[in-house]
Amino acid sequence: MISQRFSTCGAVAIVVVLVLGSAPAAKAAPITLPTQLSGPMTVVDFNSLSTGTQTSPLVLSGVTFSAGTGGFNTINTTLWPASTLFPTFVSGNALGRADTNPALPNFTITFAAPVAQVGFGIFDANFLGNLILAYDGGGNLLESTSPDYLVAPSLGTGADYVGFVRGAADIKRIELVAGAREGVTDALWIDNLSFSPTPVPEPGTLALLGLGLAGLAATRRRKQ
Repeated sequence: MISQRFSTCGAVAIVVVLVLGSAPAAKAAPITLPTQLSGPMTVVDFNSLSTGTQTSPLVLSGVTFSAGTGGFNTINTTLWPASTLFPTFVSGNALGRADTNPALPNFTITFAAPVAQVGFGIFDANFLGNLILAYDGGGNLLESTSPDYLVAPSLGTGADYVGFVRGAADIKRIELVAGAREGVTDALWIDNLSFSPTPVPEPGTLALLGLGLAGLAATRRRKQ
């Protein structure tokens, strides 16, 4: 009986290794809702900052916020309709700035250690060409997304949620690049930055693992 138990446990371990080893490498997946993040999150809500000008770089909860040119500006989003229309995206103070050079990042978010999940609300992004870019520690672009297609064009009413989830903690920094229109770039603010180093397993990996364990259970029942 003891040897049979060890045999079954060994078989389970082999299946786990084979399934996880054969699973494809995780690819960054853009998200559009905070509910798409899973597990405990570190959240930076910017409410500890006073409204007005902020110097760059700015460090909060181990995250470094750097402006492409110049400093930041903190606004109170409760003065705008977006905080009522999209309260899970923006609420209270938000950090942002306008950039006169769209070729440069509007601002950069750098994590002390790479993360696997990151998301944040973005306020009043109503120009075409706004980009959110995710990079690894080597400067390689992992994925990009844009909030444009979900944001209302009216001043102060538009808000969206953007971010990425991955199967490995390899996002070292996020860059926000403002879109331009008629020589003027969009003003972007972010709020409720949430992040975690905990990876999100791909559904296919979990399904394969479940099938493997179910098969082992069926085999054990037949032997008994």
